[in-house]
Amino acid sequence: MTMTDELRTAVVLAAVQSAGPVGDDHAAWDARVRAQALTITEMLSPSSTVARALDGFHRAGKPFPVTVLGGRIEPSSTRLVVRFRNRDGETEEIRTDRTDTPEGRAMADVVRSLKGHRALIWKELEANGDGANSKRFRVLRHIKDLGRPADAATA
Repeated sequence: MTMTDELRTAVVLAAVQSAGPVGDDHAAWDARVRAQALTITEMLSPSSTVARALDGFHRAGKPFPVTVLGGRIEPSSTRLVVRFRNRDGETEEIRTDRTDTPEGRAMADVVRSLKGHRALIWKELEANGDGANSKRFRVLRHIKDLGRPADAATA
């Protein structure tokens, strides 16, 4: 990645904003800005977790509405297998990323907090294995809370 003047300006402005107010210790604030600038620049790398999350989200395509029913950890993969009801009333499952990663743990926590809620989910088909042994499964890339359904709110 080439650091153009425009990109450098955007990174510096984002770092200044995220570092918070200057306060009485200008040297400490300057150090926070530098640290934030490096963190933001790292996030721009195609291999960063942020860039990979954005790529997965864009591959996921159009979201669809569900009601989150619950989930269980799959011991072989440490993924949370999420059960949900689709708009046709059918029960389906989708997996999160591995819960032994910070991203997977965070998604599992969000999903658990949404049990009984309506939500929009974005899924990506992910391949596991090569050739004839390859299996494809759905991976939850993003979930948006739509609130509890009317019948669940009184339960």
